[in-house]
Amino acid sequence: VRTAAADKQQATQIAEARSEEIRRDGGEGTVTLDLAPEAQAEGLCMVSGARPGINGSYRIVSVTHRASRSSGATTTLSLKQPGDGAGLDDR
Repeated sequence: VRTAAADKQQATQIAEARSEEIRRDGGEGTVTLDLAPEAQAEGLCMVSGARPGINGSYRIVSVTHRASRSSGATTTLSLKQPGDGAGLDDR
C-alpha cells in the first residue's frame, strides 16, 4: 500500500508502524484447550509439544469459551505475534 508522506520523518514513522503491524500479524493460528477461564485477550499463551518452529509464546487476540453436555467446556484462543523462538525453525 502506497501512502503519501509529508517528509522523510513521517515516511520513517509510517514504515516503522507497518513493520510492527507485520510482526504482530505473523504466525497466526488458533488453539483449543480445556476450559481456561484465566485466558485474556492481549495475554501470552505458551505453546509447547507441537514441533520446532511452532513452540513458543504468542499474543492472545481473542478468547472464546464454550460449554457442551457432550464434550465439556473448552476455550479457543486466537493467536498472533509469535515470540521466544516461535516462527523460527532451525531444522
